[in-house]
Amino acid sequence: MRNERPSSVQASDKWMRMVVNGYWLTLAVTLLGQIAVYAISDRTNNVFDASRYMKHYVWLPDVILVALLGGLEAALRKLPGRKDAAIFIAGMLLAMTLAFFMSANLPGALVILLLPMLAGMFMLKSSYIYISLGLNWTYLLLLFAFAPGRQSLPFFCEMAIVAFVLLAAAFSGVGVLKRGSDLFAVLEKSHKSVQELLVKNAMMDRMNKIDALTELYNHKTYHDYAEKLAEQQQRSAFPLQVAMMDVDNFKLVNDTYGHWVGDIVLRRVAEIIREHMEADDFAARYGGEEFIVLLTLKPLEQSLMVVEAIRGAVAEVKFEEMGGRSVTISIGLHDFAQGESKADFFRTADAALYEAKKMGKNQTVIR
Repeated sequence: MRNERPSSVQASDKWMRMVVNGYWLTLAVTLLGQIAVYAISDRTNNVFDASRYMKHYVWLPDVILVALLGGLEAALRKLPGRKDAAIFIAGMLLAMTLAFFMSANLPGALVILLLPMLAGMFMLKSSYIYISLGLNWTYLLLLFAFAPGRQSLPFFCEMAIVAFVLLAAAFSGVGVLKRGSDLFAVLEKSHKSVQELLVKNAMMDRMNKIDALTELYNHKTYHDYAEKLAEQQQRSAFPLQVAMMDVDNFKLVNDTYGHWVGDIVLRRVAEIIREHMEADDFAARYGGEEFIVLLTLKPLEQSLMVVEAIRGAVAEVKFEEMGGRSVTISIGLHDFAQGESKADFFRTADAALYEAKKMGKNQTVIR
């Protein structure tokens, strides 16, 4: 359906949501830190200016950050196709804002510039990591050159250390993404190999069970299925009949028109059998021109109607390859008796088929 999205897109949205939640968590931690600084500061002397602190280091940055994250939430709803870019830009501005307002008074605050790099890693975008590295280095130089209170040796040393940390983080992040990409490629190749193996196994299983000419089940599959069906019938009695079918005078067809015409006849008879089968029935090519059908969950009278319909449909087919002539089939039908073995079940139907042949062919005999 049109409104459904691939699971990969849903997974991507989940990770993006986690990054945005991380931004909000960063804001919450910042607020707690601001409150803690205000609470433990000595406001009884002139060293700590509480009013200036609240104005320049609490209200101003917090309003900017709230507006920034609020704008990000709106952009995620209005621009669903630009989510990753919006999250990266917001992370970049969030980190720069915190670095500007707090780095002068809080040692190590510049490490917050790692935030957009982490966002790029979450979104699996190595380009974002490189862009973040370039912008962060430029920002550090601008802070040192123009920001008040930053033109000092301690700040320069801190800036140099942070620049090196950013570089190391960038190379590590790109390396992690490359390693992840390689692993995904290996997993995808392995998944394809498993799929190919499953397909091959399914094809081999089908070849082992299906007769190639008629596309009915083969002789071996019939015996496996009949064995299980007979056991189930012994445990819980239900109607079950077996019909043995044989194409009349089939050797004459092969000798007169060729084996390729005989194959056409067998395929058409198999098609007619399939057309009359219900979901719970089972049909197989037993061998040569013989077919066997297991009919379940229906009384003998109804099964007789089914096999008679098959016999009549076969007789109506005119084969162009035989000059418009038709073929007939003989059928032996047997109703499974409680306590009867699978071998007896089959032999009785086979005997009924022999009797139908002996009585003139093109008929159904019930035993």
